[in-house]
Amino acid sequence: MLGRPVPPAWARALHHACGGLPGLAAEVVRVAAGGGDPLAVDPAAVADGAVAVATALAARLDDDPGRDVARALAIWRGRAPADRVLATAGGTGGAGGAAALGALIAAGLVGRDGDDVTLRDAVATALRARLGDDDRRALAARAITAGRADGLADADLAVQLLDAGAPEAADAAVAAATWALRAGSFGAARALADAALAAAGDAPATAAQARLLVARAATGVADYRARALPPSPPPRVPTSPTTTGPGPG
Repeated sequence: MLGRPVPPAWARALHHACGGLPGLAAEVVRVAAGGGDPLAVDPAAVADGAVAVATALAARLDDDPGRDVARALAIWRGRAPADRVLATAGGTGGAGGAAALGALIAAGLVGRDGDDVTLRDAVATALRARLGDDDRRALAARAITAGRADGLADADLAVQLLDAGAPEAADAAVAAATWALRAGSFGAARALADAALAAAGDAPATAAQARLLVARAATGVADYRARALPPSPPPRVPTSPTTTGPGPG
C-alpha cells in the first residue's frame, strides 16, 4: 500500500493497534497519509489513530448491510462464534446475515479465528457507543437467548445481562468478577464489580459482595504494580565529614 519498505517498529505498532485486521490497518494508513508521510507518524501515535478510525468506521457502518451483524458482534465484546453472532443479529440472520458477515471478513474489518469471529476492541466500543438504549437492550436480550442455547451460564453472560438491564445482572456480574479475580484479571474484576454495585439496587447482600470485590480488585492492582516496579535503591547513609586537623602530637 505504501510502495516502500516500512520500519519494523512502525509495522509492529500498526499491527498491534489494528489487531491484525487489514481493513482497519488500511484505514489507519490512509488517515496517517492525510497529514503527509504516514511513516513520519510516531509509532506510539498509531494506536490513537486507530481509535479515531474505529469511531469513523463505526459511523460508516450505519449505512452498511453488515451493520446489524457488526453490532451483534460488538454486544459480544468483539469475539463470539459466528453462529451465535448471527443469532444475536436477529432479523439479519440466515443467509443474508451470513453473506453480510462474509463481506465484513472479506473487507478485513472482521477477523476469523476458527469458529469465532472477532472485532477490534476500539471498533466494538465505538459501535456500542452508537447504540440507543432500546437497540442495546434488544441486542443484549437476543445475545442472552443465543448464549443460553449454547449452554452458557449467567456468569458467562454477565455483560450482556447488564446491557439488557436484566434482574439477575448484578448477581451474574458478582459471579463473573469473582472468577476474574481468581484468574488475576484485576481490571476486569474491578469493572464487573463496579457494574454489579451499580445494578444491585435494593439487594444489600449483592451490593456488599460487590463492594468487597471492588476492594479486593483494587488491592490486587496495587500489589501487581508493586511487584512490577523495580525495587527502590537503599537510602544513602550520610558519612561524617572528614576532618583535616593536625595529627596527634
